[in-house]
Amino acid sequence: MGACLGVAVAALLSACNPLQYAEYRHAASAERDPVPPLYQGPLTVEYQWDHRPAVFYTDHGFQRLDLGAPPYTAHVVADVRQPYRYFWRDSGPQKGQIETERTPSGLEANLRQWRARAEGLGSCSFAGETGRWYRTLRAPNFKGWDREYVQACITADGVVLADAVYAGKLDPNRIGRWAIRVERGPLPTWVRSIPAQQEPRN
Repeated sequence: MGACLGVAVAALLSACNPLQYAEYRHAASAERDPVPPLYQGPLTVEYQWDHRPAVFYTDHGFQRLDLGAPPYTAHVVADVRQPYRYFWRDSGPQKGQIETERTPSGLEANLRQWRARAEGLGSCSFAGETGRWYRTLRAPNFKGWDREYVQACITADGVVLADAVYAGKLDPNRIGRWAIRVERGPLPTWVRSIPAQQEPRN
């Protein structure tokens, strides 16, 4: 979730073979392509996220993620204009309890840095949409066991079709998320609602 909201690059795909991802190795070039600004919405993207279903909604700074399948669904609602983002689940002992977290600061600055460093790696296609692969170091000054990379497939109008984070050597056969449906247009009104807080059961 941090990559999606924190770095604002993540998100994602169609009935294509994920092994198609390997073609970037032959398409990589030294040219620096400008990374398109992220799509401002309204936009709905249905993803497979590590082989779990997920639906991502966005509209000019508003974001909602529904992760999983009913009844085992988790939700995140955030708005860059609001100080908090909200989390809740539809099952388990924490069902109906609303968790809050301060909206991270510096998201736009992180995104600008990501764009400045990214390199284009060739074309990609998911969910009937075409885009281009971009890759960059996630944390260039990271002093750990290995450096991390972020790689994302982004359309010309800024829809993230797929992405992945790698530690160490890149694995072209692994994608963290990929889009299976992309819909540009108004969001349902219920998307912006946050359920009322329920008291925990003893």
